[in-house]
Amino acid sequence: MRALPPHKEQDPLAWPEDAAREEEPWRGPSAWQACRRGLRLAYDSPAVTLLGSLAWALLVPTLAAVALGALRGQVAGYLAAVLLLPALGAAQAMVHGAAARLATHQSEGALDLWLGLHRHFLPSLAATAVWAGLTVLGLVNLWFYLARGRFAWMLLAALVLYLLGLMQAVFCFVWPFICQQGVGLGRALRRSLLVALDNPRFTLGTLLAQALVWGLVAVPMLLGLGPVMGLSVLWLLFGAAGAGAALANEALVEVMRKYEEEPG
Repeated sequence: MRALPPHKEQDPLAWPEDAAREEEPWRGPSAWQACRRGLRLAYDSPAVTLLGSLAWALLVPTLAAVALGALRGQVAGYLAAVLLLPALGAAQAMVHGAAARLATHQSEGALDLWLGLHRHFLPSLAATAVWAGLTVLGLVNLWFYLARGRFAWMLLAALVLYLLGLMQAVFCFVWPFICQQGVGLGRALRRSLLVALDNPRFTLGTLLAQALVWGLVAVPMLLGLGPVMGLSVLWLLFGAAGAGAALANEALVEVMRKYEEEPG
């Protein structure tokens, strides 16, 4: 398949200063362009971004914090630990379902959050379970190999670290595939793996953008950076999940232009 020429219809998200750029020939997927357009999606749709991020933050980190009580034998902690995975699956379905409709110009505003949950909860839950299981398995193996301290074990640790990075890169596209194309987990995983391996620079740029979005939340909290932690909490509550989903879905729109067939 060959790449299509740039779309001639006017992009409803285009800003006036971008008019000249739209006429330039398309030279393949650009992570920079995808990130720029993804952030614009989030900025131009504050209701979806703010409400989606708030719902994600209230569901996932809240339950995760309560689930820590299971380590002390608290009943509420056990209940939160059981509910955490379904809550993350539901939150991902909401924000990615809404972002997918924004990226494909089908948005109905805040209603998109409900539509995403209603239409994509089960495959999103399955994807979340696979992602969580592989991440935990990889981290446990990484800790095990690093604790051994010898050169051969370090090589295995480096391999596990590479596989963890590849897995995270693949999952940059899994939820967008589920929500944009309405496919199940198996097809979403296969297509995401093919896209990631066929477009390594683009995938790396997308992964770094996601790392930046979530790093603005995690790094100040992990390092205890005082007043900056307040800003990271605000970003978590009102921006992180919505912006991350917008970036991922716009990245899929961008890279899939490479695989569109020319008419006729």
